[in-house]
Amino acid sequence: MAETVLISPRERAPFELVYSERASRGRSLHILLQDHAARAGDERGAFLAAAFRDVVARYQSPVTIESALSLLRRTVRVLDELSIQVDTRVDDFRGLGIYLLAQEAGALYLLCARDAPARVRVKGVFVPLHGAGIESSPAEEISIETARTQHDLFAATLPESMALFRIVRPADFDLELVLGGTPADLAPALDALEARPGGVSSLVSDRIARAVLYVRVEREPHRDEVTESPRAKGTVPAWRAVVAAAAVVGTAAGIGWIASRVDLTRAPAERGEHAAATQTRPTPVVTREAAPENAAEPAPTVPTAAESPAQDGARFAVAWEQTFAEPVTSSPSIMGEAVVFGGRDGKVYAVERESGDRMWSHAAVGGVGASPLVYDDAVIVADYGGNVYRLARANGNAAWKRALRERIVSTPCAANERVAVGTAKGNVVALSLETGRVLWKFGTRGQVRGGIAHAQGTFFVPSHDGRLYALADDTGRKRWSVALGGPVGSTPYTDGERVVVGTAGGTIVAHAVADGKRLWSFATRAAVNSSILIHEGRVYAGSGDEQVYCLDAKTGDKIWSFATSGAVLSRPFVDQDRLIVTSYDGSIYALDLADGELVDRFGTEQAIYSSPIVDGERVYFGNNGGRFYCLSLRDS
Repeated sequence: MAETVLISPRERAPFELVYSERASRGRSLHILLQDHAARAGDERGAFLAAAFRDVVARYQSPVTIESALSLLRRTVRVLDELSIQVDTRVDDFRGLGIYLLAQEAGALYLLCARDAPARVRVKGVFVPLHGAGIESSPAEEISIETARTQHDLFAATLPESMALFRIVRPADFDLELVLGGTPADLAPALDALEARPGGVSSLVSDRIARAVLYVRVEREPHRDEVTESPRAKGTVPAWRAVVAAAAVVGTAAGIGWIASRVDLTRAPAERGEHAAATQTRPTPVVTREAAPENAAEPAPTVPTAAESPAQDGARFAVAWEQTFAEPVTSSPSIMGEAVVFGGRDGKVYAVERESGDRMWSHAAVGGVGASPLVYDDAVIVADYGGNVYRLARANGNAAWKRALRERIVSTPCAANERVAVGTAKGNVVALSLETGRVLWKFGTRGQVRGGIAHAQGTFFVPSHDGRLYALADDTGRKRWSVALGGPVGSTPYTDGERVVVGTAGGTIVAHAVADGKRLWSFATRAAVNSSILIHEGRVYAGSGDEQVYCLDAKTGDKIWSFATSGAVLSRPFVDQDRLIVTSYDGSIYALDLADGELVDRFGTEQAIYSSPIVDGERVYFGNNGGRFYCLSLRDS
């Protein structure tokens, strides 16, 4: 059985066409067409539209279905014929993303453009299919030859533009693939998948620029297909292969004028219609989208260089930067002469604050999105694989490891010799800081994605079940809980008197630490997934409406707000008379603490989820492009 989820941007790109259908006989088809740079009159638009019609038509045809491998190789031949008709060379595929995934017992076959983003989960991490030498990868590239010779079909350009993979279905775990989008869309797409309610087949995220298709195939092969008898020729045979997903994605120019040739209002073609009939009418297109569990954030408008400051004050300048293979969404922590952070490449890094030179790294499982916690002589780390580690500050060696076997994205919280960790299954687990032994466990009814706060012997836990929980740190007993009207993914903050948190409904709310009584509420125009900060009687928070807010901690009244160009997901940091904050527009801002006026802005090339931390005259943070920055703060 295959599960497919389409994650689409809230603001769909022009001329993006989607076809998604599940059908009887264990078959399904999913097609996605995107245009990244529409140009009127581009012949590749006609090519993609014709390819779209052909794939749908052959899928809907009642005649005999080929094996998975022959289906894809025949598709290559069809693409060649279409490219000749519209005068499009196969080497033009370098500017497109094309995906056709066919499944049969024991394996799947994927035909795609060689440079198209296609990833498979290996050891908890999504890795590119077309990367050479990937250890333990279930995918292998196979010959793309068809009935004709490669030279006759595509001359020498085919190996450079298309790739055919055989992906073995594992016996002991589900096979997961992510197709389409841009490289920067992977991290927010996975976050959206983790937050989705059960059974949802389409999601909307404001944090991605292009649609992404997720396919999961269960570990056990299907056993209910029948074999083909001699009398069944000309009908659908017992082909154990089923089409699980097909996506055609235009990633350069191409489909600018397709909309005029495709009837977007028609319903999908009926099952019994013949292929030829389908090819002679406009392509059936249907788009299905579900509201996201979290009101997410807009896709980033990423600046490429530092912006001019608005007034005198601190100036950002690059002291050093490091590059990693996967996004750095974990927020850093200062550890003596080092800064420590996690990466989605599955490692925790400690680097020298002054130079950026690596001191040590520790291999985790499946990526580290939660921020490492420095507590006395220990570094507490949680990974996507569901493991919690206590590492030595000096060398990164593990004093203990506790396998909770539940994905962890929430940053742990330590207090009174205990470490509280939230999981994606909704559990809160308290571990002994000394030994890692489980002390107690509390279950919420939704994912715990935001970090946990602590004050007055109480852990404050946000949950996607729409509640904020106050749990006794020694026993895990619930002191109180409050309903906040929607999923809570923000990390709360407490000053000992009040605890403040953001909600998916767009509000920032304050409750009394003692009994949970609501003290005030402030409404923004989008989801508040930012971590909260309280400093000297003021609350600082970001919102999906691209604003940074400064509120009075006692009343909730707005003191000032500042508009960025993207959602603000990180926790702001107060440094003397400046507020340092990152945005999903790819920039880090220095704001005047008194009135929120812009002091300086530095742009990176990718969105930023990581919260900044300032130490002396330097600020540290990572971005979704795999860069980790150290910027100096110079006073003019």
